[in-house]
Amino acid sequence: MLPQAINEGKNAQNVKARIFNLSSIRGFRVSNNSTPYCMSKFALSAFSTR
Repeated sequence: MLPQAINEGKNAQNVKARIFNLSSIRGFRVSNNSTPYCMSKFALSAFSTR
């Protein structure tokens, strides 16, 4: 499947790519005993913003 996607990508012209990141509200609202989870969700949001 990956080689097919690469070949299709090489043949595409003037195609704009988009990346869609799905996270959780827990990146902005921290809850007890879930600090690592909340930090990872915030990191995804932080990397995704311009």
